[in-house]
Amino acid sequence: MTGNSHHGPMVRYRVWLARYSAGQPKSHEDVPLDTVALEPAERGTFSTRGANRYVRAFNRAILRQTDCKIWAVAVPVAVRYEGDIQAGRELPPARKKNPLCVC
Repeated sequence: MTGNSHHGPMVRYRVWLARYSAGQPKSHEDVPLDTVALEPAERGTFSTRGANRYVRAFNRAILRQTDCKIWAVAVPVAVRYEGDIQAGRELPPARKKNPLCVC
């Protein structure tokens, strides 16, 4: 579930791997000033807790390697489902049949 009308959308995160060149972060929570995004660390998105765990574990492992300049950063994102219907609306004619039904 991505959210509801009572509480707003649930926050999701995309974890990115990034490189940096100056200095060495002191903690897994630090983000170096010259960080440049390289690629998503994983497919899809993470919950707040999941992103925190991933970033913490990845960056702690990197801190043990003195010459590695790769860092994980969690970025809040919005997930949109284009073409999705809204609750309480009538289905368009093309969607009256369940596409999963093989009867």
